[in-house]
Amino acid sequence: MMRFIVIIARGIPYTLLLTVVSFAIGAALGLPLVALRRSRYAVIRALTALIIEIVRGVPVIVWLFVVYFGLGAGVIAFTPLEAAIIVLGVTSAAYMAEIYRSGMIGLPSGQYEAAAALGLNHMTTVRLVTGPQALRIALPSAVTYLLALFKNSSVAYTIGVTEMLFWAFKETEETLQGVLVYGIAGAYYLLMGLPLAVASRSLDRRLRARVATQ
Repeated sequence: MMRFIVIIARGIPYTLLLTVVSFAIGAALGLPLVALRRSRYAVIRALTALIIEIVRGVPVIVWLFVVYFGLGAGVIAFTPLEAAIIVLGVTSAAYMAEIYRSGMIGLPSGQYEAAAALGLNHMTTVRLVTGPQALRIALPSAVTYLLALFKNSSVAYTIGVTEMLFWAFKETEETLQGVLVYGIAGAYYLLMGLPLAVASRSLDRRLRARVATQ
């Protein structure tokens, strides 16, 4: 059992790397996406919404295969880690754009009216008034998504990324002790994801309490 614990732990750095880098990419790219999603031009809004729905609607594992075995085989050669970061980063951008948008929708209309009364243009309003408030509202959902991304990063083992599930799969093939091996891998995911789950619930409670007192 100790052997399995040690071997599966080899994948922890790659699991964390995939999660953190992909989430950072998604959080950054989600901002211009939500700006396009809320454009004054209907065509831009529609195209952006379509792109977001396509990215979210196709399973992550399919995108992994398209990028790594498709594009990687005939167009651009990606390492397994690069392909996984690209796919999880772009997927995260689509989800984060919708999380940001829900935060902006949750703002009182008076915020926009007050900014307009002060003569602030759209970009200044978003940067100084509505943006920070929307991010605060979206924070619990963003943390919840980060937890989901942490768990979903396990699909990267299918293209050879040596994260935790990769080592669990390899040990299962060699020892045929799947219940024990995958149980240990699941325990790692549970223990590492628990702080995020607690943080998400805590942030959500604080936000609800703050809104209730306003």
